[in-house]
Amino acid sequence: MNNKFLILLSSILFNSQISLAQNNNLDLSLEEGNHTWAKSEAWTWMGHLNEYTQDSPTGKIQLRNDGVALIHYYTRNETQFGNLNFKSSALTYTKNNIGTVYDKNTIYSEATNSGNKFEMKIKEHTLDIQFQHKKNLDIIKKVEMKDQDHKTLNNTLLPLFENLNIAQGFSPVKYIMQSHVGSHSYLNIEFYQIWPSIAPENARMKFLGLSETFTFSQPMLVAIGKIKKDGVDKKVVGLLFLDRQWSKEYFGTYIMSDPLESLKQNQALKYSHSWSAFHAYSAEAKNWYFVHLWQQFKRTANFDDTLVDYSGVLWAKNGVQQNSIHSNEFSWKGSNYVKNKSIVMLNYAVGREKYFPSEYKYNNLTNNDNLKLQASPPLQSLDQPIYLFEGYATGFGVWNNENVEIKGRLESSRILFRKQDYQEIISNIDFSNKYNFNEKQDQLKIYLEKKIVQEEWCEFNILCFIDYLKIKKAQIDYAFNDLNRKLIIAQSGMKTKGIIRDPNDKSKVIYN
Repeated sequence: MNNKFLILLSSILFNSQISLAQNNNLDLSLEEGNHTWAKSEAWTWMGHLNEYTQDSPTGKIQLRNDGVALIHYYTRNETQFGNLNFKSSALTYTKNNIGTVYDKNTIYSEATNSGNKFEMKIKEHTLDIQFQHKKNLDIIKKVEMKDQDHKTLNNTLLPLFENLNIAQGFSPVKYIMQSHVGSHSYLNIEFYQIWPSIAPENARMKFLGLSETFTFSQPMLVAIGKIKKDGVDKKVVGLLFLDRQWSKEYFGTYIMSDPLESLKQNQALKYSHSWSAFHAYSAEAKNWYFVHLWQQFKRTANFDDTLVDYSGVLWAKNGVQQNSIHSNEFSWKGSNYVKNKSIVMLNYAVGREKYFPSEYKYNNLTNNDNLKLQASPPLQSLDQPIYLFEGYATGFGVWNNENVEIKGRLESSRILFRKQDYQEIISNIDFSNKYNFNEKQDQLKIYLEKKIVQEEWCEFNILCFIDYLKIKKAQIDYAFNDLNRKLIIAQSGMKTKGIIRDPNDKSKVIYN
């Protein structure tokens, strides 16, 4: 098998054009369930859980300073050349709400046999996901809300979160999650949706350049249960939210026009995004908020990135969705850059130094709203098909003209490794506060200035043989990276055709 064939294989596998499936009357009342016509789907739960102790005689809960931030999702993708399905999860252990230790794990679909089983069994129309890998089984599903659940929610859980209430006119919904998370922990919780879902108009977005992509968020989920780490159970309680997408086409269809072209100097993915979602609370005004911010960029060599639709802010106040904020009404700027260390299957930036911002600032251009979110620890990135920073973050600022405290997440696929990206990093380093200035960022500035000079020299010198060799090596490394898994994905497309349903429950579809 020669190098040209391997490179061609990678190109076909991850960048094939896929014909559109038919969407027959999208029913948002069935938003949680599996859409069998969709080529890609993802369910992502995020939030923060505090450890607690409980007094035996009174049952009163006392929150501790220790906790854990969660990101946990299932993704299925039907590419033209095979099925790229995976589960990804990470835990950020916290002290006084600040992240201290980051633990991640990504499990890709593999050849199914008795010793190494990968199977997602997903129900249509309602949330019911079973995920099995080897002997480990995850279950996440909607269950009946009973009288005791109403008592637990109203008398035990909601009083823990000052002024947090069930949205007016909304009937709470119960879910259970029993899942292996990170590399060595197990989460067994119940959570209650107390606000209605929020979504853009017609639930449509343009994810990574795809026009027929749909999304919504369940903004306020109150959770209680246990997390087991290294065999020890800890009681936890906290707030989560669900971020949900599905698409007529495979999520990665348009992000690269040609993978070999992307390996050349000063190239990048055609589309990338910066995203944040968080809960915010104003103790003074006694209001709770959920905010979902999305910026999507079109990227081309040697030009600045440009914002494209869908970019903007969705938000809810005390369970009521508010008017969205358009991309031209705010700025969202990253800083405090960290060097990426994740392992990716589609390693288009092989051999290059890759940076993500670990801190963001929001400024509304029409009012006084401003926020600052900072990831802790600074470097949090899951091992994914493409580079992706996904970090637990806390912050503070002004939202809706009210002082707020924030817990949520920062995410970005906009990896910065081109010449103009290095220039952007340098321009966003804040030198104004000499007392809080990060010396590492000063050293990064000097280093990147030298890198820019070196790249410019090669750019204008056709005899820059070193640069030529780097490009050729990158193409070979790209082709061989994770080759076994790429071949397994390709084989999965040859083995199964059409929709496979559970013989014991025809409403469940099996993906492996």
